[in-house]
Amino acid sequence: MPLLDSPEGRSDGGYAVSDFRKVKPELGSMEDLECLAEDCHGRGISDHGTGKLYVAS
Repeated sequence: MPLLDSPEGRSDGGYAVSDFRKVKPELGSMEDLECLAEDCHGRGISDHGTGKLYVAS
């Protein structure tokens, strides 16, 4: 599921990103995403075998 802000009216399912530093408003904020990434890391959950979750800030 795409998390980042995407242009209105696109039929690409939200995968066209308009701002790589902004979470979709209905999902929260970048701070919320950063907290989620930290919590996941603390629980041993990582991204695709890289060993970490990355949040651009």
